[in-house]
Amino acid sequence: MFTTAYILSQIFIIINYTFLVITYQLRNRQKILLFNIGAQIFTGLSYFCLNAYSAVAMAIIALLRDIIFMLTAKKENKLIENINFIIIIIAMIIFGIVTYENPWSILPVIATILYTFSIYQKNIKLFKLLGMIVSICWILYNNYLISMFGIILETILFISSVVGYLRDIKDLKEPVN
Repeated sequence: MFTTAYILSQIFIIINYTFLVITYQLRNRQKILLFNIGAQIFTGLSYFCLNAYSAVAMAIIALLRDIIFMLTAKKENKLIENINFIIIIIAMIIFGIVTYENPWSILPVIATILYTFSIYQKNIKLFKLLGMIVSICWILYNNYLISMFGIILETILFISSVVGYLRDIKDLKEPVN
């Protein structure tokens, strides 16, 4: 069980979750996307080491998604944003079908689609709320893969998203970007 690939996957997943925990504490969409880019690189590497190809495909599409969302965020062109969003979701569905191995391999697709919507829309509180659902999908998937650090760190991320969400609800005085 503790092959070199498995150990590398656990190291990459630790780096990934470090980036992700930070995103749930941020209130600026551009910074969230920037940290997501780092997270997606290590997510892809981790799942590649575990031969979890639907998760690798979702990480690659998510990396491209984050770059596109960052580049188009300041343009204020809703039509372009909507077209990009639809293309990204369609790509996720197609790659989810192509990489389908078993019912468990659907979880990364669902999680990535939900997460994509959460960062596509502009409400940071909704981003953190949907993050809780996304975390549940990843906890189940990491359990299926027997990724110990994936399970532990996704649980921490779940708690981080809950804390970030509750903090935002409590702190209504401070403006949210």
